[in-house]
Amino acid sequence: MNRLFILLLRVVFVLMIAAGSVTLYLGNQQYKKIKILVERGIATKAVVIDLGKKYVELPKYSGYVYKPVLEYSDLEGNKVTSAYNTTTHSTSSLYQLGDTIEIIYYKEKPQKQRENSFQGLYLLPFSFSLGGLVFIGIGLWASIYFWRNKNRLL
Repeated sequence: MNRLFILLLRVVFVLMIAAGSVTLYLGNQQYKKIKILVERGIATKAVVIDLGKKYVELPKYSGYVYKPVLEYSDLEGNKVTSAYNTTTHSTSSLYQLGDTIEIIYYKEKPQKQRENSFQGLYLLPFSFSLGGLVFIGIGLWASIYFWRNKNRLL
């Protein structure tokens, strides 16, 4: 194999290890935030009062997306209304009007809530961490393989 090609591959593998490390770190940081929410947060039930339906036009999609609006009571009995805390919108409604969802919210910021389920709490940090580990694993495996077999590949 060409020496330049092997050097390029080594750089790619090092970048994979670096990207995996950053992704693993971000997943860990997200997990720490979720852990604090679970330990210090207040669990309650929320009712879907609006589907949050809106029309969007994107390069690859035009149509309606949904981000449900929830209503629940905080510790003092005040009604809190907030949009379902997610990083994405859904193209089909996950919930119907009147559905009850178990959530956890911050006592200091009742509008900031998460669904009290694996998907609502741990899916994002788990996905980031798993992706980071895969990148690190592939990068390390390939780096070790090329290091051990460098004489045969040249």
